[in-house]
Amino acid sequence: MGINVKLLESFTGKAPALLLKIKGELLKAFVDFGEIRLPLSCVKRSFSGLEKRYRARFSVVGCYLVITPEFAFEQKMLCSACEEDVEKLEEWFKTCGVPLVRHLLGEV
Repeated sequence: MGINVKLLESFTGKAPALLLKIKGELLKAFVDFGEIRLPLSCVKRSFSGLEKRYRARFSVVGCYLVITPEFAFEQKMLCSACEEDVEKLEEWFKTCGVPLVRHLLGEV
């Protein structure tokens, strides 16, 4: 399965944030510059211990699980106009972000 270009553009800051309907859920997922928010009610698997494997950090904010690439915390700041930051976000989204979301939603 390929990567949705609109999601990738939202995650890298090239396009506005996207709200995504998740089948069977009232709350929507949210993809914005450098972060993915999933409703906790749709997370089908435990996310403990996955941070190292997927090079990500998790935080729970309200009723959402917020997923952020690890390197975003190391750099302190990301810029959508910086080609290096956009390339890092693209690479992380393709190699870690999408597989992680699929894992959490129980699709793998």
